[in-house]
Amino acid sequence: MARLRRGMSMADLAERTGSSERTLMRLEKGDPGVRIGLVAEIMAVLGSLDRMENLMDWRHDDIGQALAQEKLPKRARSSPKAPRRTQSEGKSPSGPTDPDGVGF
Repeated sequence: MARLRRGMSMADLAERTGSSERTLMRLEKGDPGVRIGLVAEIMAVLGSLDRMENLMDWRHDDIGQALAQEKLPKRARSSPKAPRRTQSEGKSPSGPTDPDGVGF
């Protein structure tokens, strides 16, 4: 455990984090009822807060990335292109026409 490797007693860690020794014991035993804020405080005291950041970083979430990849379409559908108009389309020999077909 990181606390023991740093030579820190449970009483000292409890005092530095404002928690009780009993709560720390619960955390060390893996009790899921310990609030995440306390875990972050402990990690900050132990100098490991960057590990908490990595835990929440989507770039380190292999399962989430795989699930998102599965939702992507397998192939993209291209939209049909409109035919190109040539210069002579829409113009009468004498120039542009109005809606009634009368040239200007």
